Amino acid sequence: MQRNACPECRARQNCLLMSRLSPQEIEATRGIRHSRTYQARQILYHEGMPALGIHILCSGRVKLTRGNNRGRQQILRIVGHGGICGEEALLEGMPFTNTAEALETCQSAFIRREALLELLQSRDGLLIPLLRYFCRVLVETQVRFASVALSDARTRMATQLLELAERYGQPGSKGITLQLDLRRGELAALVGLSPETAMRLLSQFQREGLLEVHGRRLTIKALERLRGLLP
Repeated sequence: MQRNACPECRARQNCLLMSRLSPQEIEATRGIRHSRTYQARQILYHEGMPALGIHILCSGRVKLTRGNNRGRQQILRIVGHGGICGEEALLEGMPFTNTAEALETCQSAFIRREALLELLQSRDGLLIPLLRYFCRVLVETQVRFASVALSDARTRMATQLLELAERYGQPGSKGITLQLDLRRGELAALVGLSPETAMRLLSQFQREGLLEVHGRRLTIKALERLRGLLP
């Protein structure tokens, strides 16, 4: 993808901010958008760093995580193309509350806090969609963490697999393959389980004919049966 190629980008309709600007308005933002490419496993920002701006994902996927002093990680959410991470930048003096790591090669458009606030003030039509986006993210995060706290491990794993299938699944002859290069430990962190428990559950699901596991590739073979595991 070329630097600052928003007007020609075919995926622009999926971008929260740029999809609401005309080509002329996008061109006017050229000076505040800083295109950056990250390779898989490269860090966009670390938890605790000053939140100087937001990242708009032009392509690829990023995982947002928090850790503790014992080395354990919890994946808060996965951000896909068109999504935003680093929303803490909207609050003055706020550090990043999570670490953003590329799951695959991705490109982001970085906009500094001051420039973003100026853009929002000059374009009233951007503010409400942005608020709706962050509210949706907040609600989805609350629902997922409530599930982690209140559901048993088997239900949590089934719920997460169904969510991943809906967002990143690719239908095929054998079922729905998850197009997401997650390590086993990352899947466990996403569900809020230990790696050992997550692997045990995947093995159980595979023995029951619900899915197939080939390395990092998961194929859900019986979607309705998997849904049947939910309360």
